[in-house]
Amino acid sequence: MTSSKISDSAAVRDMYDAEAEAYSTMMGSEIKHPLYSDTLERLQTRIANLPGMIIDAPCGSGHMLAMYHEICDQARCW
Repeated sequence: MTSSKISDSAAVRDMYDAEAEAYSTMMGSEIKHPLYSDTLERLQTRIANLPGMIIDAPCGSGHMLAMYHEICDQARCW
């Protein structure tokens, strides 16, 4: 049996800080691929009639949430 080691918080923070800008830059161009808008449009179709609010668990650069907001505003789905 292999045991898992818990990462040091400072090491995780340092790793994230080192990669965050590169990830955000990559997503800035990657988000333009139709895969993302198609996925968000399918998501909207599935959740359109659900009651309540949508909560975005903050993970990543926010590109997907911004695109979702743009698609929904254009479709007037609020």
